[in-house]
Amino acid sequence: MYPIGMYRAGETSGSRTNLVIIIIVFQKIEIMIGKLRELREVFSWRKISESWTLEKIKPQINELIHQLQIATDYDTPEVEEALMSLTDIPLWLCPQTDQNSDDSDDEHDNDAASGPIFTTSDYIESCRVVGKYLLKSGYVQLFVKIADNLQHHVSGGSRNDTEQLGWLNFGLLCWGMINYAEYTPEIGREVAQSGGIKILLEALDCLHKGVVRVRSEISNDKMQLLVLCVLYHCRRDNIQVYRYANAVPVLTKYLKAIDLGRKTYALLTLATVIREIENDILKSSDCISFLVQRLEDAIDSTNHTAVFKDVEGISVSVTLLDILDGVNHLVVNDDNKRTFHQLGGTGFAVEILHGQFTDDQKALMSKILWKLAFIEEIKKTETFMRAKACKYFKKQITFFFVAIVLLGPVTNGSMVRIQLKTIFIFNMA
Repeated sequence: MYPIGMYRAGETSGSRTNLVIIIIVFQKIEIMIGKLRELREVFSWRKISESWTLEKIKPQINELIHQLQIATDYDTPEVEEALMSLTDIPLWLCPQTDQNSDDSDDEHDNDAASGPIFTTSDYIESCRVVGKYLLKSGYVQLFVKIADNLQHHVSGGSRNDTEQLGWLNFGLLCWGMINYAEYTPEIGREVAQSGGIKILLEALDCLHKGVVRVRSEISNDKMQLLVLCVLYHCRRDNIQVYRYANAVPVLTKYLKAIDLGRKTYALLTLATVIREIENDILKSSDCISFLVQRLEDAIDSTNHTAVFKDVEGISVSVTLLDILDGVNHLVVNDDNKRTFHQLGGTGFAVEILHGQFTDDQKALMSKILWKLAFIEEIKKTETFMRAKACKYFKKQITFFFVAIVLLGPVTNGSMVRIQLKTIFIFNMA
């Protein structure tokens, strides 16, 4: 791009002025969108802190954090109580509704046969807000410190009462982190940056080897599931951390797991963090067919989430977006492209791109479709042509074509122009 006032050969000042105006308009629109997003966050926080009384329970949260910070041993009943309370905080904030209310269709799993219940969307929003507050309160650093302290309880040792309590507290620690890391991505990033991933992977490796078997309400299998779930929710934007911590060989062991939860979380985490040169590890019809089954479950569900029971009746859920993200990484391999197509993958593309799905879900399905287009026999199929013909594609083609025309004269073959052309070709595939 040339500085303002400099022209390329053949340009007129008028055309240059028009391009500058267009770029300034685009910049102002981008700034305005950013401010709207910030405003939405402010109003979301205000709504919850006033009507869900976050402000009223902040002293209790601060006290729980303080108790854990001053503790010298973490295999005690006091720490167990504090960890359980931290895990339950989002439940305190959920607005209660009557079980017979019409608004309870989307209810969260609740043990009570009757009485107050809450919706899943309320619970998710509670986890987000509490997660943001805990992030500012040093919760992540505390999580890593406690995990490091309790790690020896899952790596071996005596089987006395202290050992059992340390094992239980490690499980409670992971249990509490799962929802916060899932709904507050910043927490996952900080766990990775604070060394938590390496600690969790070392513990998981010992658990898989069955080094220690402690009699506890949290079994060895359930503990593995909890650790895998934390690793799964912390994976985004932390790929290099996982690779440096040697995550691939540890997670690969779970590709042959017979239970759905451990295999799902391990496979989706692997698909994200594995290097392209190691992708042959995932060159398996079993990996693709497994994800296709989860994909079908998520598409058929009302909230586009695959939910299934796993170890000891634990409910495991994976969103359609995360499943598509896993497939998107797996179809880098040509054999996986063919397998995905043979198992009905392009048919799912038709369903998603033409159906009532979010833009994010359609965009990710579009990336998968683009990769499938590199296989000539897939590109010529009727289902592929139907998927490509949806309005979503046409809309993107128009947008990127206009972007290339407007920005082309001022990029002079720069990476911006190359990227735009690549996206344009991808949409035309």
